[in-house]
Parts: sequence; structure tokens; C-alpha cells
Amino acid sequence: MRLKDVYVIWTVYFDRKLSKKRGRKLPRNKAIHKPTLEELVEAAKKIGLEIVSTKKARYPACWWIESGYIIVKKPSDMNKARLIDMIGYEIRRRRGG
Repeated sequence: MRLKDVYVIWTVYFDRKLSKKRGRKLPRNKAIHKPTLEELVEAAKKIGLEIVSTKKARYPACWWIESGYIIVKKPSDMNKARLIDMIGYEIRRRRGG
């Protein structure tokens, strides 16, 4: 079943040790060492996103790494790249960096 008006945000999008080919979406200097699903959920809630679902799963490009994803409703004023950048900033801020 395909969901409309939602973004799927994977933890691997923020993982510093992965290459862009393996799924990282942020530049390495903005990426995070071993992001967790819990951090992703907390950061999304802090930003004010409505989380539809969360799940522990494995990203297909790096199936050997246990990760997970959240499904959030699309904000009307933001594209996915900006959303990923904001979540990454919030996780870095929470870690004290």
C-alpha cells in the first residue's frame, strides 16, 4: 500500500560512516555517528512533525546495518531535503554538537 502526502525518513540518511551511494543524504560534516531511531523520533517531534509510523528495518542499500525509519506527514512549506537537514541539525543539537 502506497501512502500519499508523507515522507519516509531513514536513520541511514544521517549516518556519517556511510557514503552517499549507501544512503547518506547529508554532507559528512553535518552527518552523525550512529544515529538511532529513538533520536530520529525525538528530533522530528521537537521540530513539530506529525509522525505517522516508525519501524525498525534495514535500508536496502546497506542491508547489513540494523536501522529504521519514520513516516511523517509532509509539511506544506518544506521539501524532503530541507526536512532532513532540520532533523539532522536537531539531533546534532541534542548531542551537544
